[in-house]
Amino acid sequence: MAKLSSRAKKNAEFNHKGKGALAVLAQDHLRAAGKVVTEARRQFPKDPMTYRVVAYYALLSGQWLDFDASISWLKDAEANDAGLIYLRALESLNRFAMRKDAALLFRKALGVNPKMARAQAKLTLVEDGADAKYAEFEKLKALAPQHAIVWLAGPSITSDYELASSFRDARAERKAETTGAAGGALPTAAPPVAPAPAAQ
Repeated sequence: MAKLSSRAKKNAEFNHKGKGALAVLAQDHLRAAGKVVTEARRQFPKDPMTYRVVAYYALLSGQWLDFDASISWLKDAEANDAGLIYLRALESLNRFAMRKDAALLFRKALGVNPKMARAQAKLTLVEDGADAKYAEFEKLKALAPQHAIVWLAGPSITSDYELASSFRDARAERKAETTGAAGGALPTAAPPVAPAPAAQ
């Protein structure tokens, strides 16, 4: 049990470091994206792609008024566009902290575009429970084996799944032993008494 507890602690520490690394990567991408957004607004102020770029940047930087204004121009295409569904999923997650809604939207985006690795990666991260998270991780690994989430979070997700499986197996084994012991202790029923012979 102490070994399992130590392993869980290491997983938690690794998760914390992984999240820190992802935050640094995200900030680098956000700084680089700022220049692209400014240039897109300057050169193509009426292009639908500009609204998409601005909406994505506004979402990542938490500028929700800009996000609302930009996404409203794309509403007609939203239902069948995996990229826009993905943006709505991120909005559910980042703006409203609604993980279940976000997961549903990530799945919807993958339904439109099954090869959308970024949606699968996010779904892997928002999924609750070791078994469900590992199942989504396996899909991500098959879809994009070089994805950053595979390398950064994969070892921890796999370890948590193996740990949960070990606990589950141990509980099942203990339950079987307890049931077996209780079954062995039950008294054996006495044979039925034969009726007395009828009087002649």
